[in-house]
Amino acid sequence: MKHRPYLRPGTRRLTSVALGQLTGAARRRGAAALEFALCLPMLLLLTFGIIETCDAIFLKQSLLLAAQEGARVAVVPGANDGNVRQQVRLILQARGVREESITITPGNFVNAPFGSLITVNVVARVEQNSISYMGLLSGRRVNGSCTMMMEHN
Repeated sequence: MKHRPYLRPGTRRLTSVALGQLTGAARRRGAAALEFALCLPMLLLLTFGIIETCDAIFLKQSLLLAAQEGARVAVVPGANDGNVRQQVRLILQARGVREESITITPGNFVNAPFGSLITVNVVARVEQNSISYMGLLSGRRVNGSCTMMMEHN
């Protein structure tokens, strides 16, 4: 006499076709989970890389804007080194940027003759100004520079 397993009332016996379909469905779910596990780190790295790159672009644009505003202040009559640095810091503070250095060339631009060029250069580190620092752009410095011509004698 063949022994038959006990089945609860209301359940039905699975045939070999149903078992084959069940293992195929389970196999597909397992493959999807494996693909997800392999792709997720790459997608996260791509996402955070994009965010960090956008931070660096924002930093570059902020430094360019600050240097441009500083140069604009430097070329008008009555400007001095303090006014230029204050204007640059004001722009950077409004954009939440911590600068590393501000350089004004020539050093004594107040006495520069009409038509001479004045350059304002602002430098900042990426890791000090990134919201989502992952180290992708670690050790990099970004600079913004602007050159304008003196408007007065």
